[in-house]
Amino acid sequence: MSDAVIRSYRPADRGQAAGLWNRVFGDPEEVVCAFLDLFGAQSGFCMVADWDGTIAAAAYAMDGLTLCLPGQRPASGTYLYAVATDPEFRKRGLAAEICRALRDAAFARGIDCLFTHPAEMSLFPWYEEKTGAVPVMPCRTRTVTDPDAALPVSELSPAEYGDLREKLLAGTAHVAIPDTFLAWEHRLHAAYGGAFLRVGDGIADVFTDGKTAEIAELLHDAPECAARAVLAHCGVRTARVTLPGGDTPYISCAPASGTLPAGLEQAWFGPVFG
Repeated sequence: MSDAVIRSYRPADRGQAAGLWNRVFGDPEEVVCAFLDLFGAQSGFCMVADWDGTIAAAAYAMDGLTLCLPGQRPASGTYLYAVATDPEFRKRGLAAEICRALRDAAFARGIDCLFTHPAEMSLFPWYEEKTGAVPVMPCRTRTVTDPDAALPVSELSPAEYGDLREKLLAGTAHVAIPDTFLAWEHRLHAAYGGAFLRVGDGIADVFTDGKTAEIAELLHDAPECAARAVLAHCGVRTARVTLPGGDTPYISCAPASGTLPAGLEQAWFGPVFG
């Protein structure tokens, strides 16, 4: 058996790529195929490790992000996502090779920054060592209980959520999210239970299993009050809320220039997909 070939995704890889994602992350293959359909036309969106015709590992880079830092020119970004290696092919360095290949391809097509959200704290050093992506954009999390319908709550379309999000974040350090990202998050809402919500004068990106809620983004001047309104709307009693700021590592970034933009550390990234 030969060593793996690191190469770009091909349409013929669709079945194997969806199967690998399913085995590693558990998402149904039809959900994965919706992702492939949404991003498949983008140049450089996926690299795979081809081991004698078997897709042993794969990862994705989703373009379209814009880093908005007050007083600086907007910077383009890509999001490294769903890094997966088949259990039979682990401990061979394939994930690191794929991530570096995606990073280098993104920088070659003019992307300024590669972002990723390590799934576990232990992975932040791995991404820094393998790709040069260092922790930035910390978050804080809160557990909120006691539903309270004091604020009005209504569902938003992805486009409505995106428009309101940019209005709320105008003039602040943040990452603007493209329509494709919002469409993917909305597909995950449909698969797992969730919605984009308007909460009073703010917004929330919520997933719920009918018992608890995970609020992936909450932008509101009174976040705890808004979170309790989300609880009441969803009919659950407890929510874990992710908010801008704090000191918990959240996003890692590799800049094409080798130097992080000034002010990036305190920027807000936003949802990282349910």
